[in-house]
This record gives sequence, structure tokens and C-alpha cells, in this order.
Amino acid sequence: MIVNDVHASLPPIRSSRLSLIGIPSPQDIRLNRLSGVRIGGNHGIGSHCIVFGNTFIGDRFRCGDQVLIREQSSIGDDVSLGNGCVVGPGVSIESGTSVGQEVQIPGSATIGARVVIGSRVCFLEHFPESGSGPHTILRDDCVIGAAAVIAPGVCIGENAQVAEGCIVTRDVPPNVCASGDPVTFRNREA
Repeated sequence: MIVNDVHASLPPIRSSRLSLIGIPSPQDIRLNRLSGVRIGGNHGIGSHCIVFGNTFIGDRFRCGDQVLIREQSSIGDDVSLGNGCVVGPGVSIESGTSVGQEVQIPGSATIGARVVIGSRVCFLEHFPESGSGPHTILRDDCVIGAAAVIAPGVCIGENAQVAEGCIVTRDVPPNVCASGDPVTFRNREA
């Protein structure tokens, strides 16, 4: 029996305002395994969105139109995603985070609580010059300006700010402002 975590009586695939919720991943289809999606209360999902199965979404979730959330993602309470966002498979986004329009978050990313990501931020998935591991981490309370570029394996420290259009190829320490290309750091003013 297939059980949908939202309502046990519903099939695993639901549509809402031309959105599809609970699409099985290609791997789940090959394994003949269908899993549902758990979405908390008071949510708002735009039109033409797709949410793959085996995904957890918390309370008061909001997303714009044409958003794609891949399988095995975990999204906390009070998270908002702008129009055209793509959340890769296995991404973790903690509570209180806001993501601008047209941001693609690769499956190799973990995003902390109360993070703000501007529109059109580019998370690179393959950038051999960085010499870092593939897992990108944005710690709690950091702010990423619009159109910034984040190399894979970079860790943005807690309470750090990355300027608009900045190209970040190395870790950003906590409590600093990062700007320029190449990136430079200065202490955040209180």
C-alpha cells in the first residue's frame, strides 16, 4: 500500500494549480518504490511547480511559480523560494531561509537557518580550481547578494555577508563581508 504523508487516502502524486506533488524519482521508479511528500500546514505553492517524492517540507512554506524540488530534500518551517528556483536532490534548507528568484541549489548543498540568498545566485557544481570538496555549506544567518557565484565545497560562515556579483572560490569566515573578484574579506561593522 502506498501512503502519502500528507493524507493517507491520497495517491502519491497530487496536482495543485497545475503543480505536481510527489513525483517518484527515476531511481524510485526503477526500484518500484513510490514515496509521498510531507508538507506542513499553511503552505502556498505556486503554479507549474514539481515536488519529487520522499521530500519533507515544513510549516508556512511559500514558493513562487515554476519551482522544482528534487527527491530526498528537507525544507524547514518558514522557508520561501522565489520563481524559477531549483532545489537539487538531498538538499537541506533549515527554517527561516529566503531564496530569491532563479536560484539553482545543487544536491551538494546544505543551507542553515535564517539565510538570505539573492536572486540569480549561481552555485557551481564543478569547479576544479577551488581544490575543495564537493559539499557547499551556508551557515546560519549568512546573506548572499544577488548574482554572486559560489564554487563547490565552499563554506560561508555564520553571519557572513557576500556582496552582489562576488565570485567566492574559498571559504568565507564567520562575521565578515566578502566582496570582489578575487574575493577579499573585511570585518562586518556592528
